Amino acid sequence: MTSSKVLTIIAIIAVIVSVLNLGVIVLKSPSVVERINGFAAYSGYVNVTVSTLIALNISRNTINWGSGLVNTTGGFLNATLSTSGETATVVRGNWSTTGVAGGIIIANVGNINCSLTLKAGKTAATFFGGTSGQYQYQWNISNKQANSCSGGTETMNSWRDVNVSAAGTFCSQMGFNSTASQVYMDILLTVPYDAVNTGAQSDTITVTAATAKMWEI
Repeated sequence: MTSSKVLTIIAIIAVIVSVLNLGVIVLKSPSVVERINGFAAYSGYVNVTVSTLIALNISRNTINWGSGLVNTTGGFLNATLSTSGETATVVRGNWSTTGVAGGIIIANVGNINCSLTLKAGKTAATFFGGTSGQYQYQWNISNKQANSCSGGTETMNSWRDVNVSAAGTFCSQMGFNSTASQVYMDILLTVPYDAVNTGAQSDTITVTAATAKMWEI
């Protein structure tokens, strides 16, 4: 073998060794390995903001007793008309309960707990007039769905004279869960036999929801 051929073979071997060494270096490089393995050296994130909503729905918002009289022939001085959940009652008078399905239904349809306050526009005296002690105008808040309403400065499940000077808080926490978000507002009217205000009489009750206080001291 001539010396030129030997040099050529040596040169080829040197090139091969150099290429192999380069391959080892490349494979040992972290950035190159990451690219070969498909490893991502960068991070990303997903961001979304969910807004809070306070909203009430009053699905049964009217109680209409129609026309009637106190049963004075029975010696009664007043008549009482009241609702209780899904029923209505009249005693000592001839008002009909046919058009009264029951109490007003208030539901929290927002996505956070809220407080619930009520304020009437009239007192019993301004609603009816007549002999003092023979008229009443009261409300009663109770859970339509269990655990819907808790806390508050006003007593639940009890007849209370309506508030006119300031709103009364019945729920400091009114839930928004679909199975625990509804209450009844029942109404009791005691009409005196000598009511000064005759004809159609009505009142508007203002129902207000606000952000609930999570802790009270």
